[in-house]
Amino acid sequence: TRTSVGRLFIGGIIPGLLMGTSLMILVYIMALRSPDDFPVRPAPTAKNIWISFKGAFFPLWAPVIILGGILWGIVTPTEAGVLAVIYAFLLGALYRKVNLIEFKQSLIDTSKQIGAVMFILAGARIFGYVMTIQRVPDLFTAWMTGFTQNRTVVLLLVNIALLFLGMFMNSSTILILTIPILQPLLSSYGVNMVHFGVVMTLNVMIGMLTPPLGVTLYISSDIAGVPFEKIIPHIIPFYIPLLIVLFLITYIPQLVLWLPDLLMP
Repeated sequence: TRTSVGRLFIGGIIPGLLMGTSLMILVYIMALRSPDDFPVRPAPTAKNIWISFKGAFFPLWAPVIILGGILWGIVTPTEAGVLAVIYAFLLGALYRKVNLIEFKQSLIDTSKQIGAVMFILAGARIFGYVMTIQRVPDLFTAWMTGFTQNRTVVLLLVNIALLFLGMFMNSSTILILTIPILQPLLSSYGVNMVHFGVVMTLNVMIGMLTPPLGVTLYISSDIAGVPFEKIIPHIIPFYIPLLIVLFLITYIPQLVLWLPDLLMP
């Protein structure tokens, strides 16, 4: 879509803050209703805060490198990611958290993941080429504009479709397969692509938290050592604030666009 990655990156800040705040409010309400499920810990002392700050000082520079490099125009988003990886590796070596064997294994694991993504990208290029030849995006846009001229309805239908796909597919596949179809459609309705990119990302994220095949749920289940079926009832309340934020950023575009327009006009 030739959309600025930097603007997309910055456009996600306010939605991210909204999600974080709404989830904290939900957890606070849940703690008030079921205090036994939320044990209270003593407040950290100034000494503990200082020790934690010293331990986290250098690692916290990684997001500064990414954000600062992009905002100040020093590096592209891809180059910022590379710098952050190099910085993280240097920190691992400095703190002696990574040895040569672990470094070698991380390279192997990364290569496998990149290889899988490259196969997806290759298939998506073929898929996109076939759709272009068959004029699928144009036909779909013509059908949708004939179905409704209401942008609100179109955005609602797109949200529902993306949430549904997120329940069964991983994020990379969804983004690669749907963007060639949705980009011309939403452009015809005057939807800003930075706005749509952030909305789409949140849609996919929520979908991947949703049964029956929400990938993130399975990963969380494996990390926590809790059976998948026991997680589902407890995660339902968290959909409410996430869907509220999705609704807000879908129909109030300035929640996404204000910061990119301010910092990267």
